[in-house]
Amino acid sequence: MKKGFGTTLAELGRPDVGDDYTLCIFDGSSPAGALVLSARAPAGSDWRPTSKGFKFKSTSLVPDGLQSAALTSGGSGKAKMLATGKGELLLLPAAETPLPLIVQLQSETGACWETSFSAPASNNGTKFNAKSD
Repeated sequence: MKKGFGTTLAELGRPDVGDDYTLCIFDGSSPAGALVLSARAPAGSDWRPTSKGFKFKSTSLVPDGLQSAALTSGGSGKAKMLATGKGELLLLPAAETPLPLIVQLQSETGACWETSFSAPASNNGTKFNAKSD
């Protein structure tokens, strides 16, 4: 498993008061890297600060089907970003998602974190579950 760069708490911005986040998934098997899914976690009351970052939880799943996210700052190999989504607002591809996938979590501040997925635990058009490579 590859280890990522460190991320400071300041680099995470302030999604609880004004920095939107967008989860973007790209088809890594095509040279153009076509966008497969885009889902926003808007800034505001669904975000709460933690000692090392922020947590997002939405019961309404508005606007794009994201249910939860966790942003954790930390040194090299210790920072973590997690996201889950579900429901009709999460516009998954109709068929099995092409692999590999390039996943980016983009902050409105311009910060962007990226990883790839090539061996998911499940990938069937209604559920995709994986850990980064």
